[in-house]
Amino acid sequence: MADSQSFSAASLRRLTAWALGPCIPAWVVLAVLYFLEHLSGLDALISAGAVFMLMGILVFTRLADFERLVRYAEALFKNPDTPPPSMTSSDTAQRLMNAINALRKLWAERRDEAEDLARSRQDILDTLPDPLLLLDRQRRVKGANRAAIELLEREQGAQLQGRDLAGVIRDPKVLDAADQALSQNKNTEAQFSVSAPIERTFKALMVPLRKTSKDDAEMILVLQELTELLKMDRMRADFVANASHELRTPLTAVVGFVETLIGP
Repeated sequence: MADSQSFSAASLRRLTAWALGPCIPAWVVLAVLYFLEHLSGLDALISAGAVFMLMGILVFTRLADFERLVRYAEALFKNPDTPPPSMTSSDTAQRLMNAINALRKLWAERRDEAEDLARSRQDILDTLPDPLLLLDRQRRVKGANRAAIELLEREQGAQLQGRDLAGVIRDPKVLDAADQALSQNKNTEAQFSVSAPIERTFKALMVPLRKTSKDDAEMILVLQELTELLKMDRMRADFVANASHELRTPLTAVVGFVETLIGP
């Protein structure tokens, strides 16, 4: 309430200044006429008061609308849903009000489009099966999809938004690859493992964005889990090693029999 009262007092002072400004030339003329004895002191005072009253009426009926427009435009920065004031007499002020309302409607549509686009982007990211992070120039997390939140927030018990990558993935290889991607503007990758709650291996792929987004994201980090793939590779290697070991003894015997049969 105090801010509103002080703002109203400031508006009143501005309107008074607007009324006094145009009065000064007329008061100068009245003063000259008084000193030249073309007007008496009483007539000069009455004329000066009449000039001020006329200018006050003009200001408070015409320019007050522009003061309302100024206050309305200032209020829009704090609250885009501020109701517009009513114009009293000025057609020009009403036209200006209509223009401000048109801009306000356009801003609201653009804001809704930006919000819808952000929601659509987040929905697209959430449908991706691999964990994905959006990082800014300082390696801070500016966004994450559902897979990344479920993986990293569940393991660390802390929110991802705004955290440094060093606090999310504590692996020097990943941090070096991220710095290289940001500084050289090229794709990089690194492999790392986590041991808790179970051992899992991931490949981190860093892709710099060609254009910085509105949330200052400059790089995409995608985590591709390699645990099952590496497990299959180990199983295949173990199978080959075991099979070759199991076949070595009978093959040696067969070779001995063959050498005996082809001997003298």
